[in-house]
Amino acid sequence: MSSSYYYFVATLPTLAFNGSSPLTVEEFRIDCERLLKKEDYEDVERALGLRNGAPFNPLLAQWQRFVHELQAEIAWHRLSHQGAGAALNFERGFDSEVVDIVNQAFKEGDLLTAEKMVMRLQWDRLEHMSLNHFFDLECILIYAAKLKILERLSVFASQEGRQIFEAIEVNVLKMKDEKIRTFK
Repeated sequence: MSSSYYYFVATLPTLAFNGSSPLTVEEFRIDCERLLKKEDYEDVERALGLRNGAPFNPLLAQWQRFVHELQAEIAWHRLSHQGAGAALNFERGFDSEVVDIVNQAFKEGDLLTAEKMVMRLQWDRLEHMSLNHFFDLECILIYAAKLKILERLSVFASQEGRQIFEAIEVNVLKMKDEKIRTFK
């Protein structure tokens, strides 16, 4: 049975996908280290990407599986757009909604918009997973994963982050054009 953290969860600020992060990942991590049981804190670190290893919590394991399968689906789409998708040898197990969003993201001309579509998909999955979890560890783990998404979004919103992203986008598009010319 999951631990309950009524006071801690009640004090956490609300998170919104298009909003700014009300606290940093580091501030959240410090609070969790101070207030949670050791085993629960270790899973929070896993949810934040700060610790490796199998999680103790089944909901976190489910989230990690979803992220891994999403990354595999994205890799499959990348390779299939390069003509190698059929050669991939792994089971694709996503429902049609996830596949549809990944397809839409690949058709999107703006890479930042495509990235935000995938992040919104992750956020929505976390929202679904949060049903019936109010003051328990699962609520805190979902909060941690959402906070990590907001941290990544904030990098895109900052001027420096936007410049870095645009430089990467230019390089990716340049490599794509070079590959197209190579195949002609």
